[in-house]
Amino acid sequence: MAEIIEDRDYLLSENERLAVKVIKVSKEDSPFGYKAKFQFMVFKYGKWHTVVRVDNTRHKSKVPSLHIHRIDKEKVEEIEMHLWDVGNYVIKLGRKLKRLL
Repeated sequence: MAEIIEDRDYLLSENERLAVKVIKVSKEDSPFGYKAKFQFMVFKYGKWHTVVRVDNTRHKSKVPSLHIHRIDKEKVEEIEMHLWDVGNYVIKLGRKLKRLL
């Protein structure tokens, strides 16, 4: 059974937010022992748009890994980073890329 470690939505400014979700799961569900998502969003044109998302879900039957989805790139890229550093990284990158909306 999954256990929620963190499920928060941080309003960083009137038009920026960071959603964080970390769930403890069995090693069978994920070799990490957890599933995580860090998502930087910007409010524009009347709705929230994802600019950057880092998660560790499977893509096309590959082994789960920490990877990044960026508004400026179609391809998902694997990243190596400690889970505790991901939030600040996503915020900094999201603030640089939000101009592309």
